[in-house]
Amino acid sequence: MSLQAAQAALARRDFVGARRAAAAVLLAFPNDAAASQILGIVALELGELDLAKQHLRRSDAAAPGQPHTLNALGVLCRRSGKLDDARRLFARAGERGSIDGWRNLGALESNAGDVSASARAYERAIELNADDAASHAGLAQALELAHQVDRAREHASRAIALEPSNETAALTLANLCLREGN
Repeated sequence: MSLQAAQAALARRDFVGARRAAAAVLLAFPNDAAASQILGIVALELGELDLAKQHLRRSDAAAPGQPHTLNALGVLCRRSGKLDDARRLFARAGERGSIDGWRNLGALESNAGDVSASARAYERAIELNADDAASHAGLAQALELAHQVDRAREHASRAIALEPSNETAALTLANLCLREGN
């Protein structure tokens, strides 16, 4: 088994195959950060939070500060109710180039009712990739909640142009129309 086999299995959401392949890699290379990360993500996906924590911490110890590991640790903290830790980890992941880190922070802040912090996180995601429909949609939603109608419409329209089936952007545009009485 190889790391590539574990990554391919994870990509197809074959958690049994990903776990088996990553475990085989760790038998041969006990400090392999990527294999530990895959095992952590599999455990996270399966709701095995304690096991996910163990593997993700092992991955971070083997290769400190990797953005995908930090983001996964943030997801783990969010699911465990440790929102301040999740915020810190998502921001660190974003600062290291993970668009998922910024998007996850934006969603967390939106769910917490802090539309300003949510908008800032989505803006940071857009700085990493100006063509990311999900970030434009998240920003549009935050801006609509902050009553910044013109900017909300601009980002929702951009999200729809990039991804015509983006439901968040479509709902934001619908809310804007309702707000204006159209």
